[in-house]
Amino acid sequence: MRRRDFLISSAGALGAWPAVAQGQRSKRQRRIAVVAPGRTIEELKTSPYYLTLYDQLAKHGFVEGQNLVIERYSGAGRLDGYADIARTVVSSNPEAIFTTANPMTLAMKGATRTIPIVTIIGDPLLTGIAASLAHPGGNVTGITIDAGIDLHGKRLSLLRETKPDASRLAYLASSPRLEAASGCGGARGRAVVEAHPDSR
Repeated sequence: MRRRDFLISSAGALGAWPAVAQGQRSKRQRRIAVVAPGRTIEELKTSPYYLTLYDQLAKHGFVEGQNLVIERYSGAGRLDGYADIARTVVSSNPEAIFTTANPMTLAMKGATRTIPIVTIIGDPLLTGIAASLAHPGGNVTGITIDAGIDLHGKRLSLLRETKPDASRLAYLASSPRLEAASGCGGARGRAVVEAHPDSR
């Protein structure tokens, strides 16, 4: 799924407050927090990705400056500061939090169990963000670009289909995913060249 498509669907999730679900348009101001792990505050105001989010919220009846307050936060790419930002965001008590990436999502989840968090992340099971894909539980929703370790075996099978006569396949992934890919049926009879992105 393209990031733009995700933002559109996320806007739908953020817009699904109880009043909307009942077919009503609330006149009172709503408040959401938009938290970027690395982008600047200015980028949160001007980036086409985030402008898509705001446009879709407006189509759901929530317009910034009218009945919607958007509080923007930047993690500046500093992992060691994510927990502090999460506490700051939660202390402002927004009605929903929009963020991206596993580390920031984990920080937000650690700071609140009640405020809805909409996110785009990698494997939510490996990181403990969700209990399962079918029943994630908790207060986190959104889109994952990695539906779990078994997906990597399926990807290798698809790679095999594109080159059925290949004797060697190269697959770039972290160690647990390489193990899953190497052990799948798609790798049978072929040497899998393992490339670790975290090796130096």
